[in-house]
Amino acid sequence: MRLAIAALSLLPGAAVAQLPLAPRAPLVLDVRTQEEWDAGHVSCAKRMPVQDDSSLIQAVKLLVGLDLTVPVVTYCHSGVRAGKAEEALKASGFTYVRNGGGYDIPPSNTAQLEQLCTPPTVPKVTIAPGVEMPMIVMGTGSGQKGDVVNATTLWLSRAGGTGIDTAHSYRDQDEIAQGLAATGALAQRSALFLETKIPCSKTYAEATANLNANLQQLGVASVDLTLIHFPCSGKDASTGNAQTWRAMEDFHSAGKSKAIGV
Repeated sequence: MRLAIAALSLLPGAAVAQLPLAPRAPLVLDVRTQEEWDAGHVSCAKRMPVQDDSSLIQAVKLLVGLDLTVPVVTYCHSGVRAGKAEEALKASGFTYVRNGGGYDIPPSNTAQLEQLCTPPTVPKVTIAPGVEMPMIVMGTGSGQKGDVVNATTLWLSRAGGTGIDTAHSYRDQDEIAQGLAATGALAQRSALFLETKIPCSKTYAEATANLNANLQQLGVASVDLTLIHFPCSGKDASTGNAQTWRAMEDFHSAGKSKAIGV
């Protein structure tokens, strides 16, 4: 299963290390003293001075509701105390932890730490009038066996994803529908981008049936983009392509797909 996840946007080359597959904006922990905090700190940070490992771990777990997959970035004056906190949190089971280095050491690192307070966004491209497609989506159907329900749930609820790519031939649209239902994502349908596909069909009726089956399997009234998965070939290719495209145009005109293509 292809699973593209938007990582946090962190500037490279300084003390702030890039979080791998970071699910969302991280919890930023300032492990300095109160005096250091009062002199300046990252706006979204939580002050968590390192006294002993057990108290640090307990306090952080309470902050994240015992969710050890919440990404965490630690920082201090030089990176030493932040490194100790990083090691303790990793040892306790936290999945994504990075030492963000020192506040004001180097001076440019402060700005980079502050960037962690801004949730990551996925750029979009306009593909049709009024239709914007996110440039990073979750794709399924690569031939590998996986838990599509769980992948959909994680993509929408943890990774901050909004785009999903599937197809009639992938035979997993009902599982995607389960993931959509589990997250309540359809309550904000306009925030989602659903892309699906149909194979080229020999007849208009067959193509129309496949288009409607996609909606039924996904549990939605419309999708954002429908593609012909691959054009027809062989003796009756031109007829099949024409009939499939005519069905796609009618599907689009009926408001069941905001955009169509090949």
